[in-house]
Order: sequence, then C-alpha cells, then structure tokens
Amino acid sequence: MSSTAIAGGKQAVFDMDSLTLTVEEAPHPVAVPGGLIARVTLAGVCGSDVHRLVGHVKDAVGRVSFGHEAVGVIEELGDGLTSDWGGLPISVGDRVVWYAGSTPCGKCRGCRTTGEACDDRQWPSPSEEPNAAGYRDVASLSPLVPFFRVDGPVTDEEIVAFGCALPTAISGQRRLGQIEPGQTVVVQGAGPVGIAAAMVASLSPARNVIVIGAPAHRLELAREFGATSTINLDETTPEERLARVLELTDGRGADVVIEAAGVPEAFPEGVSLLARHGRYLLSGLYSGTREVLFNPVPITLKSARIIGNLGSKPESGLQALRFVQSNRERFPFARVVTHRYGLEGVADALGAMQDGSALKAVITPALRQA
Repeated sequence: MSSTAIAGGKQAVFDMDSLTLTVEEAPHPVAVPGGLIARVTLAGVCGSDVHRLVGHVKDAVGRVSFGHEAVGVIEELGDGLTSDWGGLPISVGDRVVWYAGSTPCGKCRGCRTTGEACDDRQWPSPSEEPNAAGYRDVASLSPLVPFFRVDGPVTDEEIVAFGCALPTAISGQRRLGQIEPGQTVVVQGAGPVGIAAAMVASLSPARNVIVIGAPAHRLELAREFGATSTINLDETTPEERLARVLELTDGRGADVVIEAAGVPEAFPEGVSLLARHGRYLLSGLYSGTREVLFNPVPITLKSARIIGNLGSKPESGLQALRFVQSNRERFPFARVVTHRYGLEGVADALGAMQDGSALKAVITPALRQA
C-alpha cells in the first residue's frame, strides 16, 4: 500500500509555550524504512500528560503531539520491517501496542549501555511532523518506537487500562529486587501506578500488600487487584497510618514501600513506614518544585535504601502485554477505565484525570463528538 492512500486525519496539538490545547489537521503519515503507519483505535491518558498540561514538565518547546499509550491497527509497513520488537512477524491488519514516550535517540551513552537511560529521549514529538503520538487518528512509528503485536481475545481497554503504569511497576520490581516470602509491601497511592504496583506485588511471596489511598471506591478496586489491606488516606492521620502498618507487621514496619502518590508529603511518611533494612521505591514523584521538610537520620538508622524509578527497557512493554494476556481472567483490567472521550475531548479527559474524577481516561479517535 502506498502512503499516499492514507490520510492524516486529526491530531491533538499542545503548545508548550502558551499551555493551550487544540485539535487540528495532522500531517501526512509516512511509513519510513523500518517503521510503520497505524490507525489509532485507543489511547490512554497518563498522569504525566496532566503534569505537562499545567506546565510542571518542561521537556519541550513549541507545538507538540502527545499521548504515549496507544493501541492500533497497522495500515502500512515501511521497507524492511517484518517483525515487532519481540520478534513476532507482522503484517498489515495486525493489532499492535506501542510506547511513543519510550522512544530513545539510539545514539547516546545511556542508549548504548543500559538501554533505558536515554539522554535525549525523542518525546514529545513536534506536531508539524508525522509521529507516533496516540492522540490522533493515524500514527507514524519510526524504527525507534517500541511496538508489539497483540494476539488473542485481550481488548484494547484491557491493554491501555494500565498503559505505562504497568511497565513502570514491572521496572520498579526489577529495580527493587526480590520480595521475600513473608515480607510486607506498602503502596502509597491508589491511582493506576499504585494499583499496578500492588497487582505486581500481589504475585510475589509477600505476606501483606497494603495500599494507602483514597477515595474508598479506588481502595475497593485495589483489593480486586491483589491488595490484602487498605488504609483510607482521607480518614486517617499519618500517625494512625503508621500504627496500622505496625499492627499488620507485628510492630516491624514495611519491608518495601512504593511511592505512587505523586505528592512530596508522601516521602517522609513513606520513610517512617519502613522497617529496618527496608527499601523505598519512588515511582510517582515525577515533576514539580514543591519541597517538604525531612530528617534524613532515619534512613541511616534503618539502613534503608531509596530507589528512583523512571524509564523502562523496551521489553518491559512486552512483559506488560504478556502480563495482561496471562492474567485477564484474574484481574478486572477493563474496570480501571472509567472515562471515555473522542479526539475532540482530549482537554476534558485531561481535566478528569487532573481533578481525580477519572481513574483512567481513554481517547477513541474514531469517536467524533457533537
């Protein structure tokens, strides 16, 4: 198929300078050698998109496209592309999931060594050029964009429900190291990142997986995703939460605490919840300039380890897909998606994520709103 037969359709454009969002005509898609063109069927709205919308993330200038959690159908393959990043053969008409936000430059020292610490990540993409962003009708994936073929009955919503949150949880587990039998994991936050972290931890030999968050209906969902106990953030004080964790751990504290709340106040509280030799993984504090007072002495006294968690190797996306395919009968993935919008509703979707009314919002480009 020639790329001249594929129209670009519409795309959401965000102006990083004026912090404004519009829906406009998209540039003509191009299937470059080693790349592909896909029609977007569903795109997830990530909390990091909200950070960018309000100006907390300054990783680009000018007009950009975004939406880095996407599923679609291949419409054209570039010369030389015969398989996905997992080695599976692909053809026009196949369903694929891709991670535009993980697009590396492929040249820097980080790309050549760890494979996940790119110094010049190619995201977000200039809107004037064909790109792999998900908030659009048709996406153009370069050879650097990780993508994987989707087989079986798994639905688009099941895949996008945890979007990049599940690869984040999987990468976090790798950075943490093994969770030993009988240990306790506390997760701060009951959004997609927190629930994904609890879900992954629930498949470990942990004795307790405790989720701290709000509101109550999110905590109920966290239990369905493997939490053994929950603590309502709105109904307790930090002192009461510490007392409850100590009660559940025979006075010892948590062996692992995973921050997925995205608020600075979570940090000192998370350290207070740690047992001696505990590990604290920071997964939600992604942006912002707010500070909190913190006494570092407990880190020394507990011989605690503080671990940052940002970025993932491409195979984390494949592991996330396989996780959903293998566990879709065990966990209610699609229930995480609470709000659905057409392409013209991107601003509303971001607003719903920002005010917390949506646990997970998704964009269906083909859904045209009146």
